[in-house]
Amino acid sequence: MGKLRLKWAFGFPKMAGPPHSQPAVVGRTVYFGGPDGRFRALDARTGAPKCATPRPAPACGAAPRSTP
Repeated sequence: MGKLRLKWAFGFPKMAGPPHSQPAVVGRTVYFGGPDGRFRALDARTGAPKCATPRPAPACGAAPRSTP
């Protein structure tokens, strides 16, 4: 572990705030949601953007639907 070094970093403007999720790494892609309401995918090796889309509403903690 003594040979680990930073290869790239991603940041948000100070007024945007911290990220809204923990990153998830699948293969060569890092996925995370940001304070700007976008969900991003970056290349894990280079940090190059793969895509950025509006973040969907969370399913966890949603209000239950009422039944008639």
